[in-house]
Amino acid sequence: MVQRPEQDFEALDHGRLQPFRKLPLALDSAQPQSSPLEVELKGTFLYLDDDTTGKVYVRFNDRDSARIPVQAGFAAKVAYARLFLDWTAQSGLVANIVHGFGIEFAPTNDIANIGTLGSIASPVVLERPVTRSLTGEYFIGAAWMNPGADFVHLQLFNPAGSGVRLVVERMMCVMLVDGSLHVRAYDVDINGGANTASRNKHTSQAAPAGKLNHTSSVSYFGTQMTAGHFTAANRPVEFVGHEPLVLDEGDGVVVTTGTSGISASAFFEWREVST
Repeated sequence: MVQRPEQDFEALDHGRLQPFRKLPLALDSAQPQSSPLEVELKGTFLYLDDDTTGKVYVRFNDRDSARIPVQAGFAAKVAYARLFLDWTAQSGLVANIVHGFGIEFAPTNDIANIGTLGSIASPVVLERPVTRSLTGEYFIGAAWMNPGADFVHLQLFNPAGSGVRLVVERMMCVMLVDGSLHVRAYDVDINGGANTASRNKHTSQAAPAGKLNHTSSVSYFGTQMTAGHFTAANRPVEFVGHEPLVLDEGDGVVVTTGTSGISASAFFEWREVST
C-alpha cells in the first residue's frame, strides 16, 4: 500500500509549499513488519514531535534497509523519497512524524535520544587509563635472570584466593643476545627469584596481588601460547596485541628464551579487577 502526501513536494522548488509537514499515525491497530505502511514522500529531515506517545519503526527509501525504532524526540537528517513504517498495536497512542526540507529540529527529549548510553542527569563516564591509575588499579613490574646453562622462565602469576583478575595490557621481554622468545601458559606458582620488582602505578596505593617470579630449568614449563618471536640483542619484543591477556585466580604466564643459557628480562603492566 502506498500513501501519498496531500501536497506535491516538487512544488517546493517553486515556493508553493511550506518546508515541513506532519504525518499523524494512530497506532491502535498493528502495522506488521512484514507488510509495512509505504509512504511516498520526499525530505531531508525527519522528526517525531513531543505529542508522540507511541513507538514506530522506520526504514528509509527501501523496505530492505535498516529498521530503526523511533519515538518522541527522535530527529534524523537524511535524504529520502519513501518511508516504510511498521508498529505494534498500541491502544490510544499516536506518532506524529514531521518531515520535509531545509529545517533541522534539535530533539527536546535528550534522554530518549541518548538511549542506552545514559542520561543527561546521570551521564556515562568513559574510563581512561589515568582514571584507573588514580584508583589504584594499575600495576607495573619486571623480572630478570641469568639462567646459567638452562632456560630462563620469567613469570607473572595470579595467586589462588587473590580476589582479582589480572588484565595484562603490556608484556615485553629483552635478551642480551640475538635469539627467539616464547610465551607459555603456566598455572603453577614458580614462587621464587630475588630479581623482581613491582609497584602500584599510584605509588601510595596497595601493592599488587599479582606475583612476579623467575627460575631456570633444563626444559620448558607449561603450555606454549606463542613461539618464534625473533629479535636482536637488547631490542624489546612486545607480546600483548590488540586485546589484553587475562589471568584468573591460579593462572600464570611465563616468558622463556628459545635457546638455553641466555640472560633475559621481562616487563609487565596489568590491571587488577575484582571478581
